[in-house]
Amino acid sequence: MTTGQIITAAAGIISLPFVPAALAWIKPATALAVLVTAIMFIASLDTDLGRLAQKALDITLRRLPLIYLVSLALLATWAVGVSLALWQFSVADFSAGGWLALLFLALWPWFTLGTLLIALNRSCPKTGRWLVNPMIAIGSTVLCLLLLEALCQLAYGSIPSSITARMPQAGERIYRVNYDHPNGFRQYMPYLKITDYQGGSTGDMFFKSCLPPDAAQDAVYIVSYTRDEYGFRNPSPWPEKVHLVVLGDSFVYAGGIEKPFWQDIHPSTLGLGMDATSTLEQSRILETYGLPRSPQVIVLAYYEGNDMTGNWAFFFNGSARKGYERWYAEQPVRNFLVIYNMLSAFKDRFLVKGCHWPIIDSRGQKRAFLEEEISIFTVPYQALKQSQFYAITRDAITAMAGEARAGGAQFVLLYIPTKLHACWQSVQAQLEIISAHVVSWDLPATGNVVPRPDRPPRETAALLAQNIDAQRAVIAELAQEKNITFVDLTTLLQDAVANGTEPYFFGDSHWNQTGHDLVRQIMTDVLNDYSSERQAN
Repeated sequence: MTTGQIITAAAGIISLPFVPAALAWIKPATALAVLVTAIMFIASLDTDLGRLAQKALDITLRRLPLIYLVSLALLATWAVGVSLALWQFSVADFSAGGWLALLFLALWPWFTLGTLLIALNRSCPKTGRWLVNPMIAIGSTVLCLLLLEALCQLAYGSIPSSITARMPQAGERIYRVNYDHPNGFRQYMPYLKITDYQGGSTGDMFFKSCLPPDAAQDAVYIVSYTRDEYGFRNPSPWPEKVHLVVLGDSFVYAGGIEKPFWQDIHPSTLGLGMDATSTLEQSRILETYGLPRSPQVIVLAYYEGNDMTGNWAFFFNGSARKGYERWYAEQPVRNFLVIYNMLSAFKDRFLVKGCHWPIIDSRGQKRAFLEEEISIFTVPYQALKQSQFYAITRDAITAMAGEARAGGAQFVLLYIPTKLHACWQSVQAQLEIISAHVVSWDLPATGNVVPRPDRPPRETAALLAQNIDAQRAVIAELAQEKNITFVDLTTLLQDAVANGTEPYFFGDSHWNQTGHDLVRQIMTDVLNDYSSERQAN
C-alpha cells in the first residue's frame, strides 16, 4: 500500500504544474493528500521518527469515532474525485497532468485506507475488523463494476442500439463512419451489410428528448441493405455516367427506411446522402463523386432543422475530422461508459416523470418534436438574412448551383421542413408548452447564434409564431435570385398532415416510408415536367 501511495503521490506532484487553471482546486487537494501520505509513509519507517509517528497513530486510532470520521472523509474524497471526473468535466477539460492529478485523488483514499487498516489492525484488532469487511465489500463492488464496464466495451457491437446511440464512440464503432477522406467529408464504411430494427423506441426523440419509451407508437420492423463501394446506398458497381444525383443528409441516406424517396425516380440515379452532413460538406461529396459522372440533374435536399447550423460548424472546423474531434472532446466522460448509459436508459424507461411529450394536437394526434431543431425558428427574417450565419449557407448553395450549371446539369433545391413545420396548423394552440423546453436564439450580424435560455416560454412561443416561415422565405428568395429550381415541400406536407396522412415517424424527426413515398411522387412529377420542358426547347 505504501509503495502505491508513493507512486500516486509522485504522479500527483509532478502533474500539478500542468493542471489547467479551471482545475485549480486539484492543487490544494493534491497537496493535502500528499501530506497525509507522507505522514503514513513516515509511520511505516523503522526509524526513531517513524516510531514516533507510529506511536501518535496508535494513540489516535484507539479513538473509534475519529477512525470512522477519517474513513468517511477518505471515501468522500474518493467519491468527489470520481464524480467530478465523470459528471462535471468533458474530455477537453483535462491536460495529461490534470488527468494524473485527478487519478491520484481518485485512487489515493484506497491506498490510504489500506495503510490505515494495517495500522489499525496492529493497534486495535477488533475495531479493525469492523472496518476491513465494509472496505472489502466496497472494493469488490468497484472492481466488479470496472470489469463489467471492460466486458461491455469489448462487446460493444452486441449492445442494443437504444443504448449505444447515446454514446460518442458509436459513430466509429457502430455506424463505421470514416472521417478521414482527403476532401474532408465523412462517409460510411463500404460493402457493409446493414440489418437493423427500426420503429418502436429506436427514434432520435427517445434519446434526444425526455420522450419515454413506453410512449412509442411506430411499428417495429427490420431494415436491410448493403452499402456500395463508397459507403452509400446504391447498387454496385457505380456506372460511369448517371442521369440524376441526389445529395443530402439523413433524409437522403434514410438509414431507417427500406426504400428512400430518390430510388425509382429515374433508372439512372445516384444517391449521395450522408447522415449528419450539411450543404458545405455535401458540396465536397458532389465534387468528388457526383460531378465526375456528368449528371443531367442534381438535387440538393436542404433540411431546415439543422443545415444552417451544420454549415456554420463545418465552415469553421474546415473538415469533418476536426469537427468530430472537437465535438468528441466536449463530451462528458460519463457519456463514454456503457454502464452509465444502461442506467440512463433504465431511468428513461421507468423513472422519467412529467415529460411534456407527447402533446395532443387539434386533430387529437399525439405529437413530439426535437427541441434542438426548433430554436432557429425564433430568429426573425431580417436578422437571419443579414447575418454571417446565413451567408455561409447562401454561398455554399450558390457555389453548388454554379458547379452544376458549369457541368451542364439542372440544379434543383429541395426544401425539407421539420416535423413541427409540417404539423404547424394543428399545434399552434400548444406553442407555449412546446416552447417551455426550447432555447430561443438571438442572431447578431456577425458571429454565431446567441442562446437565450433565460427567455420565458411565452416570449419564445411568440417568436415561433412570428418567424416559423422566416428561414423558408430566405431560402426561397435565394433560389429566385440565383434562378435555382426550388421545390418547397412545406405546404405539400402540411396538406398531407391536414388530410390525415402521417409522413413523419412519431418518435423520430425523419420521414417514415409513407413520407418517402409521397416525396418520391412529388419529385418524379417535378423532374418529369423539367424533362418535358427541356425536350420542348
